Amino acid sequence: MKKLLAICLLLSSCSSNEFKQKGLDKWNGEWVAENGEEQFLETWQPLHTTEMSGYGALVLSGDTVFSEHIRLISENGDIFYVVSTKENNNVPVRFKLTTSNATKWVFENPSHDFPTKITYKLETENALTAIVEGPDKKGTQNFTLQFKRK
Repeated sequence: MKKLLAICLLLSSCSSNEFKQKGLDKWNGEWVAENGEEQFLETWQPLHTTEMSGYGALVLSGDTVFSEHIRLISENGDIFYVVSTKENNNVPVRFKLTTSNATKWVFENPSHDFPTKITYKLETENALTAIVEGPDKKGTQNFTLQFKRK
């Protein structure tokens, strides 16, 4: 009876994993976007059913010139992309998942200066595109990172 109860609890916790339901578990692993001597690295791993941990770094000619700690967290039925960087005094900035399907996820925070929107698209099992956008003095600024799984 105890084994049956344990199996039921395990199955119910797995089926309630919002990240898996939203397809975000496909981000697990190491990703790299290269452009000449620039490399942007992103690593994702699940912590438990309500949180994933990520780390991003921009490496230029072998030196890390930018890094960020990222978390995906599930709170009260919503999913948030939470970023902390030195440039923002390590104050976490939250972006709410506003749109998603099996291969596209849009996170938004209209009150943040830049970015206000981060979109991820899973092109193939081993190709993930990130589009970062928001306002600037001339209108809208954006950049795209085309990651390949390491």
